[in-house]
Amino acid sequence: STFPGFCSFHDSSTFQPIDTQDFNFSRKHIFLLSYRSVCRELYAKKAHLDGLDKLRNFDAGLPFEQQVQFQNEINQLKIYTAKGSGEIKALKIMYDMKLKSEDYDSLNSYIISFEGISPIVCSGTGEFLNDAFQNPLQNLDDVSTDSESTSFHIIPVQTGTVAVFVALGKCNVWKNLIDSLEHVENEKIGDFLIKFAFFNFENVYASPTWWDNLSSDIQEYLLKLTQAMANPNASVEPPNVSDDFDLKTEWKALSRSILYAKS
Repeated sequence: STFPGFCSFHDSSTFQPIDTQDFNFSRKHIFLLSYRSVCRELYAKKAHLDGLDKLRNFDAGLPFEQQVQFQNEINQLKIYTAKGSGEIKALKIMYDMKLKSEDYDSLNSYIISFEGISPIVCSGTGEFLNDAFQNPLQNLDDVSTDSESTSFHIIPVQTGTVAVFVALGKCNVWKNLIDSLEHVENEKIGDFLIKFAFFNFENVYASPTWWDNLSSDIQEYLLKLTQAMANPNASVEPPNVSDDFDLKTEWKALSRSILYAKS
């Protein structure tokens, strides 16, 4: 999706290689794909902080005790959001430096190539909590510890579809997540990544034909996944490769490759 993070000139000049050329799996293309999602995430977190400030007036007319509870919840959300905003801002500064120097060797990437076209596309940067088997990757509740962000993309290419995981700088979360994905069979990983995208991002677009052909139970499950991160009371577990929800995408992985940072 688009977002007003760049003027037309800088958006076109910065991302021209991936907007006008076929994705060629080079470090530069992978970098630009990830950089755009990092910029979008920073924009979204700033908007979230602004929205929380506006929410402060929404308790008008409530009993005093409810107003206190409401303001405490807003304050707690601001603490977590401000921390996340600061971390993604620091990550963007790192990306800015690499972009200006055209140094793309600090990227770690994991690419899975699929035959056929995926029923969804997705691009985002997130602080992932669980791996493919629901093992914890990091604890975002601990504000004294820096969290790690990883970008994730599902995009069409000439040969079919690719899923790309990218990390810059610290990458323990990326490494542990990739290690878990390496243990997922080719026949199952496509379904898992679709669930993973719905759970971790709102920036997901699905084929209407594919969506309409899903059973109502699967549709309801995927919608619950989209709500889980924003609603701690959502009655849904993080996706894992052993759950009972088969999307029947017949989206089979053909190959996988890991590209480690050179510096």
